[in-house]
Amino acid sequence: MSSVPSNAPGGAELADGEDSLSFCWRQFSAQFKSEKESVEELCRILHAGGLSCRYCKSRDVLREHGARTIKCLNCMTESWFTAGTFFHGIRLARPWVAAIWLIEHGVGVSASKFHKLLGIAYSSAWSILRKLAMVVQRQMGEEFVSSVRFVALLCRRSRETPAREHPSAEEKMEDKLCDEMRAGQIAGSIDSSSALSANDSFAGVSSGCPASQNKSDTAGQAEPNRQEPSSLRELGDMEKQVYEILSPIEAVQFDSLCEYAGMPAGALSAALMMLELSDLVRSLPGDRYVRCSPDVEVASSEDFVPDSILKAVAAIIDYVRLRFQGISRKYLQNYLALHWCQVDRMRWGPGMLFMECLKSRAIRLEEILSYVSPPLVYITSRFF
Repeated sequence: MSSVPSNAPGGAELADGEDSLSFCWRQFSAQFKSEKESVEELCRILHAGGLSCRYCKSRDVLREHGARTIKCLNCMTESWFTAGTFFHGIRLARPWVAAIWLIEHGVGVSASKFHKLLGIAYSSAWSILRKLAMVVQRQMGEEFVSSVRFVALLCRRSRETPAREHPSAEEKMEDKLCDEMRAGQIAGSIDSSSALSANDSFAGVSSGCPASQNKSDTAGQAEPNRQEPSSLRELGDMEKQVYEILSPIEAVQFDSLCEYAGMPAGALSAALMMLELSDLVRSLPGDRYVRCSPDVEVASSEDFVPDSILKAVAAIIDYVRLRFQGISRKYLQNYLALHWCQVDRMRWGPGMLFMECLKSRAIRLEEILSYVSPPLVYITSRFF
């Protein structure tokens, strides 16, 4: 893709009354006038090394200009060149190429504006932008900040909004859930410790040995069961596999996790329980799970917040209000990811989002609908 001039859109020669979105859209429309040009661009990026049959791997294939299907002259099968990629199953290429173009040029666009520009359904525009934002946010991981700092932006309802409550009530629900989980973990730890002590005493009496001596003799065996593992290294391969699949940003439903891990439901439940006891995984409503770390709360303490983070939060609030007016808490992390694309032009310049899409699997609509932003969200503050 050709890039916008280096002084655009921040300081380009714009027409009177033209903003950065209009400027970039004019540039995009001049290069990709129709669906065929967008299909060709998508094919060029997905198959930079040349087209090949996805069944027999033969390079002896035919494809008409602007077509998404290829025919193998070796095994005589037809397939879509987008099959098995991030763009698997898309209906039109131009909306996707347009959305990536705008994001790579640091321009945020709402689903409402995007569906009017492309002439597509609002639901399609919303889905495209959400999926791309999820690709971006998977690369975030520099700094955490409490989502409560963005409560002023929460004015749109979502599936998580309680009935007859303001959208900001979602934030209160998350805080309450975290408090209940912490209380439950503490209570569970006390109960487990008490039960173990009772078992030790009983064992000492029945064997005729002092309880202290029995505890000493069995310390090597009882200690791992009584104490929570302090790190992932102390867990088994199954737990490590589940931990690697999970993300610290987006929650994954149990059924999807079963599919990704290739485990029976019983084995997965046992692995998740061990990870939760180790404070490496947190369960959320709707049978969803998200990765966490024992060090997150310490590293993300709100007792002292650097000026750079406070400035970044203020800039994000201004950005969201300007482009999107207001948002729901459910997808807060998505908007923080889009803001990162706007400010970090080195990381998300032309071609960079496409590169990440090539590495990503296709994202299902169910994953978007089940996603909920965590209490601690990622931001980038090094530009402030």
